[in-house]
Amino acid sequence: MKDKYFLPVEMDLTQQVNNAEAYIKERNIPQYFYESMFGEFIKIFGVETIKPWSKWKSYKEQLYCLFSANIGTSGWALAFKLACIQCDLLDLYEYYDKLDWDYSDVFDSFILENMMNIMFKENPERSYGAYMRTRYKEEEVDDEDID
Repeated sequence: MKDKYFLPVEMDLTQQVNNAEAYIKERNIPQYFYESMFGEFIKIFGVETIKPWSKWKSYKEQLYCLFSANIGTSGWALAFKLACIQCDLLDLYEYYDKLDWDYSDVFDSFILENMMNIMFKENPERSYGAYMRTRYKEEEVDDEDID
């Protein structure tokens, strides 16, 4: 399964996107990995980085921008590695570790999209927004800052 997803470095962006998407779909990465990745990211970058800011239209947009800005950093790679270890998905980390930098950025984007979809799914009791409302209730966080 691994070899068919490694294409020559010269592949164009469309090929990279298709390849990353195909791998993630076929690999069927479990939801708990994305939840773990989110937690590891917060451990590395600090809980203050996810505190709602009123300047954003939505909390989801704020987090998406924060995570997007950190794709490709050593912090992102460490969070990915720790989540793989925690979830016993070492084959996923081995695959990721072999990617060239440009292809790994494309792969990271798919990981981020899936993670955001899971963290902001429609079940409000499990959403991170619900957690933030509880955690920062003393500061009266507006719902529109979180959702």
